[in-house]
Amino acid sequence: MSSTSTYRPLASRHRPDRISVYIGAQYNDLPRDAALRLLVELSEALNVTLPAQQRFHAWAAGLRMLPTVDDVAERFSVSRATAYRWLTAERRERRKAAP
Repeated sequence: MSSTSTYRPLASRHRPDRISVYIGAQYNDLPRDAALRLLVELSEALNVTLPAQQRFHAWAAGLRMLPTVDDVAERFSVSRATAYRWLTAERRERRKAAP
């Protein structure tokens, strides 16, 4: 999604039986990258792992230092919030595995 775009789809689980989705006050046509970002955020809210997340973890496992949020967002075409969650989960796993 371009930096000039004002449309930023968001999805998250706030209660066990509900997924909150912000799609704006009117009907919007999503470009492909925005639709993919929405798909990723919905999959996280539904606790479904997508191939992009698996590719991220495989890629990050081969890195000595974790990349920046912006690097992950750009490389995997996800929102900054999603990139942050992925990096947080990767950091947590590394801490668990550390002696």
